[in-house]
Amino acid sequence: MKGPMILMTKQNYKNEFKQAQRVIDSLKENTKFEARDLLSPDEWSNISPTNFGEEFQKEVIAGRITGVIYKGKKSNNHSYYEKVRLSE
Repeated sequence: MKGPMILMTKQNYKNEFKQAQRVIDSLKENTKFEARDLLSPDEWSNISPTNFGEEFQKEVIAGRITGVIYKGKKSNNHSYYEKVRLSE
Protein backbone atom coordinates (compact mmCIF):
# COMPACT_ATOMS: atom_id res chain seq x y z
CA MET A 1 0.00 0.00 0.00
CA LYS A 2 1.30 3.42 -0.90
CA GLY A 3 1.78 6.06 1.78
CA PRO A 4 -0.15 9.33 1.82
CA MET A 5 0.58 11.85 -0.89
CA ILE A 6 2.91 14.53 0.36
CA LEU A 7 2.04 17.99 -0.87
CA MET A 8 5.19 19.94 -1.60
CA THR A 9 5.89 23.58 -2.13
CA LYS A 10 8.10 25.01 -4.85
CA GLN A 11 11.26 24.91 -2.75
CA ASN A 12 10.66 21.26 -1.91
CA TYR A 13 10.87 20.39 -5.63
CA LYS A 14 14.58 21.21 -5.76
CA ASN A 15 15.58 17.53 -5.95
CA GLU A 16 12.87 16.75 -8.51
CA PHE A 17 13.98 19.68 -10.68
CA LYS A 18 17.59 18.41 -10.52
CA GLN A 19 16.41 14.94 -11.55
CA ALA A 20 14.32 16.42 -14.36
CA GLN A 21 17.33 18.40 -15.62
CA ARG A 22 19.48 15.25 -15.67
CA VAL A 23 16.87 13.43 -17.75
CA ILE A 24 16.41 16.40 -20.10
CA ASP A 25 20.18 16.59 -20.60
CA SER A 26 20.16 12.93 -21.70
CA LEU A 27 17.35 13.32 -24.26
CA LYS A 28 17.89 13.64 -27.99
CA GLU A 29 17.18 17.01 -29.55
CA ASN A 30 13.52 17.51 -30.63
CA THR A 31 12.21 14.88 -28.18
CA LYS A 32 8.77 15.86 -26.91
CA PHE A 33 7.71 14.93 -23.39
CA GLU A 34 5.52 15.73 -20.40
CA ALA A 35 6.85 16.58 -16.94
CA ARG A 36 5.74 13.17 -15.64
CA ASP A 37 8.14 11.50 -18.10
CA LEU A 38 11.09 12.99 -16.21
CA LEU A 39 10.47 11.33 -12.85
CA SER A 40 10.18 7.72 -11.77
CA PRO A 41 6.71 6.37 -10.94
CA ASP A 42 7.66 6.36 -7.24
CA GLU A 43 8.80 10.00 -7.37
CA TRP A 44 5.66 10.97 -9.29
CA SER A 45 3.38 9.25 -6.77
CA ASN A 46 4.90 11.24 -3.88
CA ILE A 47 4.19 14.70 -5.28
CA SER A 48 1.17 16.72 -6.31
CA PRO A 49 1.24 16.30 -10.11
CA THR A 50 -0.71 19.49 -10.75
CA ASN A 51 1.45 21.60 -8.44
CA PHE A 52 4.69 20.09 -9.72
CA GLY A 53 3.58 20.59 -13.33
CA GLU A 54 2.78 24.25 -12.71
CA GLU A 55 6.09 24.87 -10.97
CA PHE A 56 8.04 22.93 -13.61
CA GLN A 57 6.45 25.03 -16.35
CA LYS A 58 7.42 28.23 -14.53
CA GLU A 59 11.02 27.00 -14.14
CA VAL A 60 11.25 26.17 -17.86
CA ILE A 61 9.78 29.49 -18.99
CA ALA A 62 12.10 31.39 -16.62
CA GLY A 63 15.09 29.54 -18.06
CA ARG A 64 16.09 27.89 -14.79
CA ILE A 65 15.66 24.46 -16.39
CA THR A 66 17.70 24.49 -19.58
CA GLY A 67 17.69 22.72 -22.92
CA VAL A 68 13.91 22.62 -23.07
CA ILE A 69 11.06 24.80 -24.29
CA TYR A 70 7.40 24.83 -23.30
CA LYS A 71 5.29 23.87 -26.33
CA GLY A 72 1.75 24.19 -24.99
CA LYS A 73 -1.11 22.00 -23.84
CA LYS A 74 -2.18 18.71 -25.35
CA SER A 75 -5.83 17.74 -25.76
CA ASN A 76 -5.70 16.04 -22.32
CA ASN A 77 -4.68 19.43 -20.83
CA HIS A 78 -1.17 18.18 -19.98
CA SER A 79 1.66 20.57 -20.75
CA TYR A 80 4.29 19.30 -23.11
CA TYR A 81 7.85 20.30 -23.77
CA GLU A 82 10.57 19.82 -26.35
CA LYS A 83 14.28 19.19 -25.88
CA VAL A 84 16.32 21.82 -27.74
CA ARG A 85 20.01 22.36 -28.33
CA LEU A 86 21.65 24.72 -25.88
CA SER A 87 23.23 27.83 -27.38
CA GLU A 88 27.00 27.78 -27.27
